[in-house]
Amino acid sequence: MYKILFLILITFSSFAQKTLKGLVYNNKGEIIAGANILIPSLNKILYSDQKGIFYFSTNKDSINLKISHVGYISKEFFIRTDNISSFKFILEDGIILNDEIKVTSTRVKKNSPYAYTNISKNFIEKVINVNPDQVTLVPDPPGALTSSFGWDCEKNKSFLTDVIKEFHNNNIRVSLFINPSIKTLENLDIISTDRVELYTYDYAHNYSKNKSEAIKSYIEVVRFIVNEFPKIEFNAGHDLNLENLEFFLKSINNIKEVSIGHALICDTFEYGLEKTIKKYLEITSK
Repeated sequence: MYKILFLILITFSSFAQKTLKGLVYNNKGEIIAGANILIPSLNKILYSDQKGIFYFSTNKDSINLKISHVGYISKEFFIRTDNISSFKFILEDGIILNDEIKVTSTRVKKNSPYAYTNISKNFIEKVINVNPDQVTLVPDPPGALTSSFGWDCEKNKSFLTDVIKEFHNNNIRVSLFINPSIKTLENLDIISTDRVELYTYDYAHNYSKNKSEAIKSYIEVVRFIVNEFPKIEFNAGHDLNLENLEFFLKSINNIKEVSIGHALICDTFEYGLEKTIKKYLEITSK
């Protein structure tokens, strides 16, 4: 009897719950990766993958979604789910200053300890008031736990140009977070960034397998930028640590700055803060 009851419950649950597929595009028919999808009734925040796809399950016949992405106008959608399992969502281009860019600052002037995240128009004004030496722009959607991709400098050309101009008008250096690929980087001279930060997840992830292969795409990007935009300087960051940092800096010897957070904190538990910092300084000073 228990076995029969259990099977009945499973069958009912499977019947009630539906898995739905969403695809996010712009008004040109291009996919939008990393779009932020908020579903209030399910208390969920999702993100579209590299193919613009996301999935969610529900037993409701209708759902409200709010979809947003840097450089596009946020839009709310109402869908009925009773007879359809796949949906296409289209966002309109728009240069808007909302809460969809993360900004971090380094070496703030006048010994100020501030570092800022989640930029808005009001927030830009606060950064300008603090007047840091550098602002790094990262295309993280709201709620992201960590960075997962760099800027598409083609789709976000106008948006980035306007934001960077505001910081330049106040003598603040700007760095853009970019993927290890020359794709979409042709507009860097128009955007007028001072630096780029190489997103080093792929390098760190593949370092133990074949470090020479892992560094290749980064060397290609650096050579391209040096040849095409010789005034742009280089930073790097994401998953760099005591094991992989030295090889990276020897392979690309014109890095001005590295961003290391998680690994440094973890190393502190083993070596203590003072020794950990010394270990990183020894590598960066070679």
